[in-house]
Amino acid sequence: MIQALNLRATRLGTASRPSPTSGRYGAVTPSIPTRTRLIRAGYTPAMTSLHLAPHGINLVIETRSGRVIAGRFDAVHGLEALLHDADVYDPPTGADPEAWVRETATYGVDVKHRDFKVDLASVVRWRKLGDIEKLPL
Repeated sequence: MIQALNLRATRLGTASRPSPTSGRYGAVTPSIPTRTRLIRAGYTPAMTSLHLAPHGINLVIETRSGRVIAGRFDAVHGLEALLHDADVYDPPTGADPEAWVRETATYGVDVKHRDFKVDLASVVRWRKLGDIEKLPL
């Protein structure tokens, strides 16, 4: 039955082939997924936006002000990202926050905020907490 309908549509000139760049609803989709293009361009997930961050994973987020936030990523809502069970570290002037980040990666997040919102415009980079080098035990 379907073949008969396709044959009839072909005769009437109304049959169309799906384009390799058209999506399910006719929207144009890139031939290479966005994440693959970013990686090929030399960017890693730590350099890209929080929209690509995995849901439910502990992240370390560094901001323009120097503030470092560690917490479980939930989602991006508008211009903010929501983290659960978070800790915020405001390093003193001239201090390197990497020691705090490595300590947090080794011993876990010292939860001080049940929910914490981060302004997306202030985010410099993010990393998975599990990918950060731990302190020697």
